[in-house]
Amino acid sequence: MGVWRVRQHPEGRWQVLTPGDTQACKRMESQADAVAAAYRFAADEGGGAVIVHASGDEVEWRRIVPPSAEPYRWEWGQVETSG
Repeated sequence: MGVWRVRQHPEGRWQVLTPGDTQACKRMESQADAVAAAYRFAADEGGGAVIVHASGDEVEWRRIVPPSAEPYRWEWGQVETSG
């Protein structure tokens, strides 16, 4: 169970950081798109957590993500984060 982080890049786009915060695996135009991508990555990897940073290291919110019943079988337009 990994922890996927979403934070704003200094250039303005939003990035999804891999567990361990070693690299950005995805950069998106909006925070909502980055959160949706982080949810999907966490679910596909067997569940975990998504933490969104407001600015710097300050945590805006965090959610636990259950494992996906069908990992890696989705389209970007089908990502659902409500619930």
